[in-house]
Amino acid sequence: MMKFGTTLALSITMCVLVACGSVEEPASTSPAPTPDLKLPADFSVTLQRTACRGKCPVYTVTVKADGHVLFDGTENVANPGIHKETIEKAAVAELVASVQAADFFNLDDCYCEEKFFDVPTSIVTVTMGGLSHSVTHLKGNQVPEEFLTLEQNIDDVGGSEQWVKGPA
Repeated sequence: MMKFGTTLALSITMCVLVACGSVEEPASTSPAPTPDLKLPADFSVTLQRTACRGKCPVYTVTVKADGHVLFDGTENVANPGIHKETIEKAAVAELVASVQAADFFNLDDCYCEEKFFDVPTSIVTVTMGGLSHSVTHLKGNQVPEEFLTLEQNIDDVGGSEQWVKGPA
């Protein structure tokens, strides 16, 4: 048989739980604060795509820590020349996360077997935290999936498509 003190404690606990469940929080009218993004001040990522014998787009896109994007299209792009844009720091943080997910600074310098020729090459260069590293990738060669994701994210975040393909 339960003791009176135990029964009383359980009863009080049940009342508190029921009361807490029935109290509604007032709706917040102000947006939640955005966390201060801690991006390495020296962060920079550059994707260079090179020529092939066909109609491969040739360009370089660079994204800096402050959100500045520089696109330089030289061949087979809809809008050749130098284009500048500014993106949100959250988008830059997305690229930093992609660099980290690819374990970029531990990748090989080159994924470029000689059996492939006349294929476009991509060169990704990252500067971050006082380190700089470049990785060259000839299309068709085996490369970690995270590196391919990083290449695509650089194009996406940097907005390359608007200059490579032009308006939709």
